[in-house]
Amino acid sequence: MYLWRGNWLNNKVILILLSLTLDQFLVGARTDAGIYSYHLRQFWLNLREEPKLITALQTVISATEPVKLETISAYQLQSMGLVKLAGNEVEPRCQLYRSYFSDVIES
Repeated sequence: MYLWRGNWLNNKVILILLSLTLDQFLVGARTDAGIYSYHLRQFWLNLREEPKLITALQTVISATEPVKLETISAYQLQSMGLVKLAGNEVEPRCQLYRSYFSDVIES
């Protein structure tokens, strides 16, 4: 897989071509140095303001099947884009969120 990242230098875009395997990309994506670090950190900063939501998200990411949450918590996590509805239950929106938040909640 080839990725490019543009940087401005003297008003010109410099393209950096990186050769990564999909596994390398996915492992790195969930870290604080990964391509989604800003996006993930913003979610984490918002969650830290609401300890009840951290507990609810921890329940979701530790489950292997969709889980039932208190209605307001489910709504708030869905509104943030962290979970998706599966009937009256919720599950993580993606594996990236499950992996990243598993790591940061535990630490």
